[in-house]
Amino acid sequence: MTDGSRVGAGAQPEPDGHELPLTDVATLAAALGVALRSAGLPAGPDRCERLARAVTVMDA
Repeated sequence: MTDGSRVGAGAQPEPDGHELPLTDVATLAAALGVALRSAGLPAGPDRCERLARAVTVMDA
C-alpha cells in the first residue's frame, strides 16, 4: 500500500523510495529490556510492557 496505511502493509515506504520492514513492538521492547538488564539497570518485564504500550499508542 502506498497510502501510508499500516493495515496489511509489509513495509513502510520512506521518502527516498526505500522500504523499511515493520518492527514487532513486543520483540523490540523485550530486546531493549534484556540490554538494559545486561547493563545492570533495573528494567523488569513491567517496564518493557509499558514501553510496548507507549510505542503502540504513539503509532510509531
